[in-house]
Amino acid sequence: MVPDLQAATANLIPRLRICYARGGLLPHRGTPPFLCGPAILLALLLSILFAFPAGGQAPPDEEVKPIPLLTGSTGFITTFDGGEPHLHPIVTPLVLVPIGGRWIFETRATFETDMVQLPGRSGFHGTVAKEVEYVQLDFIANPYMTVTVVRFLTPFGIFNERLYPVWIRNLQSDPLILPIGIGPSNASTGVMLRGGFRADPKFNINYAVYFSVLSTASLVNSDRFAGGRLGIFVPAARLEIGGSFQHGLQDERSNAFGFHALWQPPILPLDIRSEYARSIVGSGLSFEPGSVPAERTSPDTGRGAHAAVFCGRKRQRCASVDEHKTVRIRAELLLNRRTEGEFQLRPAIQHGWE
Repeated sequence: MVPDLQAATANLIPRLRICYARGGLLPHRGTPPFLCGPAILLALLLSILFAFPAGGQAPPDEEVKPIPLLTGSTGFITTFDGGEPHLHPIVTPLVLVPIGGRWIFETRATFETDMVQLPGRSGFHGTVAKEVEYVQLDFIANPYMTVTVVRFLTPFGIFNERLYPVWIRNLQSDPLILPIGIGPSNASTGVMLRGGFRADPKFNINYAVYFSVLSTASLVNSDRFAGGRLGIFVPAARLEIGGSFQHGLQDERSNAFGFHALWQPPILPLDIRSEYARSIVGSGLSFEPGSVPAERTSPDTGRGAHAAVFCGRKRQRCASVDEHKTVRIRAELLLNRRTEGEFQLRPAIQHGWE
């Protein structure tokens, strides 16, 4: 174990002042010269000795070895289109395989179908659609940068990466502006650099820079473009703002850009998300405010809208439904340059626990 040299130096300075005058090289008046040498040596040894932590005799912590993980989510969504019911089951398996201490292989696939009642046939019928959402290899270069290759979710805006899975999103439907900037299959095939760091004691910066090649394979199709996203997070205000930019490298070689903001006021049970995106295809704004339980917005938890609230030592979920009722509404405005614009208001009322 290495001693704390800073603490040793701090303990040594008062002892040196006993022997030497302030700023001088000669012994202090009244101090015998033959005592200064042993006094300095004794002070140095004692300072280094007491610089060791009190728990120096404790055994070192055992190294935690990462293991492969197989997880996922399932959902069953019911919608109505012109009075006709649609059943939409979805299964999303996820696999994580650590390789050593700095490599991670991860992939996520989706199996879903839209089942409807067909004329002349009983029951609901549909075709299963299969898609590899991402299959990527991550290399943790340092605490501030991770290099990702192969196929990854396009980091344009925030919904595609952070809120898309059925077990995270608050509303069933996708935002109208989601297709802007993320490619034909919500993913890119190429390389990405991403990470984050504390630029100032009051705020952090997160970033992502990527390049995608053209892929026409049915399960892993993607466009050719390059872009990046930059965000600023202010922990004290519980606010994140950022922007995205993308330049197409095929066909019309057009540009796309967007802005996003997330805010959870520390003193109010609110969770506000907003995104704006613009490209040659069109532009739109998505505004999604929602209420969250006060326990989830307290400074002590700091976990936001998706934090779990538990009661008692047995970590049983609270039984009061009214206490944890949440309401979320998404208001969207989509303007298409080739067609007329449309406005949609999608309300949803959700309960924290049933």
